[in-house]
Amino acid sequence: MSVPLHRPGLLRRLLLPPALLAAVLLGAAILIGHSSAAGPLADGEQAEVSADGDGLNLRSMPSLNSAVLATVPDGEVVTARGAQYEADGLCWESVTYDGLSGWMAAQYLVPVRGVVDTDADPCADAESAEDVAAPTAEPTAVVTPTAEPAATVEPGGDGANALPVPPPGGWTEGVAGTADIEALVAGQGFEVASVWLLDIAAQDFQSYIVGAPAFVNEIGLSSLSADSVVLMLRRGDTPEVLPEPVAASPGDPPRLLANMLPAPPAGGFTIGISGTNDPAVLAAAQDFELRLIAMRDVPSQTWLTYIPGAPGFAQRLERGQLREDSIVWLRAADATEAAPEATATPEATATPEATATPEATATPEATATPEPAVEVVEARITYFYCNQGTIAAGIGDGGGWCGAMRNGEVVHKGAAACSDDNFGQRFRIIGDPRGLTYTCKDTGGAVHGEQRDIWFDNSDEAFNWIRVVGDTAQVEILPE
Repeated sequence: MSVPLHRPGLLRRLLLPPALLAAVLLGAAILIGHSSAAGPLADGEQAEVSADGDGLNLRSMPSLNSAVLATVPDGEVVTARGAQYEADGLCWESVTYDGLSGWMAAQYLVPVRGVVDTDADPCADAESAEDVAAPTAEPTAVVTPTAEPAATVEPGGDGANALPVPPPGGWTEGVAGTADIEALVAGQGFEVASVWLLDIAAQDFQSYIVGAPAFVNEIGLSSLSADSVVLMLRRGDTPEVLPEPVAASPGDPPRLLANMLPAPPAGGFTIGISGTNDPAVLAAAQDFELRLIAMRDVPSQTWLTYIPGAPGFAQRLERGQLREDSIVWLRAADATEAAPEATATPEATATPEATATPEATATPEATATPEPAVEVVEARITYFYCNQGTIAAGIGDGGGWCGAMRNGEVVHKGAAACSDDNFGQRFRIIGDPRGLTYTCKDTGGAVHGEQRDIWFDNSDEAFNWIRVVGDTAQVEILPE
């Protein structure tokens, strides 16, 4: 009762786009004007926005190419986080505003401290691209070698970025560089099958299927913008042999200035640019309870994962594999996984897995040496379904299954068929846009080993889902 399907899933490192100054200036609320900065702001210090009346962008990272989280009106007060960074000819200040954390151009922030030192340098002690460990080549040329190096591909028209070239049938991702979906597709150095965009708030994907009828793409990527992180599927059949994942280089010095990504709902995913080469630093920089960091290695189409609080042997993503310009997927802890306030300690909050059970927080020794709450395995992903849809490619021998499963329950959302050894197991799929917890409630003669056969109401929904997740994925095994 399985349908062996389709192409691999999400993720991988990003090639940062070139600074397309004209496009940046059109969208930026950062103005060319007076400078109001008065030296570096201390952690917790407040400052008022002063940008000639047009407001100031709060960005997800210290870059004119990064996502705009909010446009803060003049006169509003923000709170500094005690970090500065130089990039794109600007000094950036790390701040919080109305529950959001991000970066603002420091010269448009007036400290609420009574005295303004107009001669002070707001980035006197700030890190810059020259001071920190960073790629030695131009950002658009930093590519893990593939059969078709993405560095040789020129961006298409209208500012579209050429993304790293995946193997046939594989996924890649990066910043779009344009809001024109057709220009984005035309700008790639490979034949694009589909383009996908994650709506973080809704935890759902918008998609654009190349060559599909207009009614299929009538919604399309309605929120596509130049700084959107997009996923692309390349046409073709995945090679039987792919290279091994890129080897780690732990000797690289840590980059301590991680990006704060938009917070997802509990148990959901967010996506963005790392800003650091150290996954532990990235985890510590987030403003939400973090369960997992995942990165897709494009040439090998392999997931690399980091679980905060787990011992070193359980980590598959290390410094040297993660880069400052890597695209990362972060999954927030479920609401039920948050540590109780009564047991909150620096050790416990830094390692959420350690506080998942009373035993883990009972003694200092338990929090000092946390055991991983989950095991991560690589699994073959297939689906079965009740009703046949209209997409011919998604119809297979797993259809018409609408009745009872081995445990006696009628099939339902979140149910899966697994091998006998895994019957009753609870698990999650890394990169699953639905963010569900699945339970192995059925078995089947065609389901073997680490295969997970996911039930859907109709084949169209299943087909679109597996094109994102892939036919192999990393699976988190949850405690029963």
